Amino acid sequence: MISNRPLPWLAVSLFACTGLVSCDRTNKADIEATQLKLTDKEAEIEDLKIEIGKLKASGEEAKKTEQKADATLQELNDSKQEIKTLKEEAEQLRKEKEKLQDQITAKIRNKAVGEKFARVAAPNGKVYLQVVIRKVDDAGVSIAHDGGFSLLNEDSAPATWVERFRLGAPKPEEPDDAALAAAAAAENGGKPQKFAAVRSKLPGVLFIESGRTKGIAFVANRDGSTWLYTAAHLLATGASLAVKDSKGIPFADLGKCEIAEDGDLARIEVSVKPEMALTVVKPGGVAADQDIVAVGGGGSSANPPLFGGKIDALKPKEIDVPSAITGGNSGGPVMLADTAEVIGVVCRAEMGRQDLWSPALDVAKARRMAMRIDREIPWRGVTLESLRTETQRIASFDSRSRLILAVSSLRPAQDGLQLDTQVGSGKGRQTIMTIFKQHSNLGPVQQLVQMDKQLTEKALRSSERDMKRRVSGIYRDLLNAANNDTGGFRPADFSYINRKEAELSVKWRQQAIEMLGASAAALNR
Repeated sequence: MISNRPLPWLAVSLFACTGLVSCDRTNKADIEATQLKLTDKEAEIEDLKIEIGKLKASGEEAKKTEQKADATLQELNDSKQEIKTLKEEAEQLRKEKEKLQDQITAKIRNKAVGEKFARVAAPNGKVYLQVVIRKVDDAGVSIAHDGGFSLLNEDSAPATWVERFRLGAPKPEEPDDAALAAAAAAENGGKPQKFAAVRSKLPGVLFIESGRTKGIAFVANRDGSTWLYTAAHLLATGASLAVKDSKGIPFADLGKCEIAEDGDLARIEVSVKPEMALTVVKPGGVAADQDIVAVGGGGSSANPPLFGGKIDALKPKEIDVPSAITGGNSGGPVMLADTAEVIGVVCRAEMGRQDLWSPALDVAKARRMAMRIDREIPWRGVTLESLRTETQRIASFDSRSRLILAVSSLRPAQDGLQLDTQVGSGKGRQTIMTIFKQHSNLGPVQQLVQMDKQLTEKALRSSERDMKRRVSGIYRDLLNAANNDTGGFRPADFSYINRKEAELSVKWRQQAIEMLGASAAALNR
């Protein structure tokens, strides 16, 4: 019998079938939706790939453009450097040509001094008779003639002279201080060059060579004239003197010479282009702790080293400055760093030896300082020749004093004069014969050497008394010569830097004369 109650399992089965059909429909819709999204994403990816391709192409093009720009910039820099190098080479060639031309002109002008002409006709019709050329420089030809003295320039000199001496020849324009500073700054990356003001004045700095001694000088206007200032000791070495500018061109026309009575200063009147002259600071324009610069380096140089520092203290005649300022820079200017005004000259202190037999002074150990020139300086006129020979005259005078002492040390006897006796002290100790050889041209020395030879060879037949009388006579001759020599040697005539040395030389000479006089008196007893 079939029951009328619902069958539970049938309901469940029907429900399950219905659910499966519904789920299947839902999954298809989801899949279709997902596929659409996937298609959209694929399209989006393709678009991105296309965009990436475009960007890559654009990047490569940009890279190529950048590389091309870099190459062009490098070519531009190379061209600029090449142009700069060519300009520098051209400027160097111009300067070398100018220097050579100036040297040739200077030689021609110097050689012309002293030339004589019976008659010289000027372009304006004026005639000069009995003409002698006295001097030739940029100002013209200075002549002496039967009517006095005249200066003929490019307008008044004969045409042959104008061409021969290059009178009125145009000079290359020199850059002014501002242009020099701007050029220096441009080469220094736009920054102002160190000591630019001082560097702009270097054409006024000169270089001195006197034998093996080298130093510095400079040109400045003072007391109504243009002077070459330097340290006096540089001019007193006894050797030939050469003064040159930074281009190596010599200064042949040196005028009157003056030395300071209170320091190691000398000045020589010169004729130069006005722009070469340095400016001396006005009185009261210097104070302690100011920045200063010294020009250094002996010998000719177009770019000498500069040494900076500060003023430590001011004294009436001197300026205390760091040793780096003064060491090895004798004669050079000490200048204010900001204005390039000259405040002093590098000099050295006077020195004196221990005794007559001491070796030559070691000037490297001398104290150096900056002598002020912004003050009233007591100048005294001297000849350049007398100044140049000071050291040599002192050395010769001392050498003769040593000879007198050597003679006073002789011990005449029948067997000889004992010329091998040692005299002197320290490193200066030597035999009498060595000193005699240094003065072999003197009559008294020749007589004593001859007498010693005769005595040692037993060729002199005389009593000891007669022999001593002869020696005493030679001593008197030497004493007379020594007194005359001493009278002509006046320390007051020497420069300040050598005066103390000359005074010591006179002192030692007097001692030597006294000893020789005592020896002569002893022989007569």
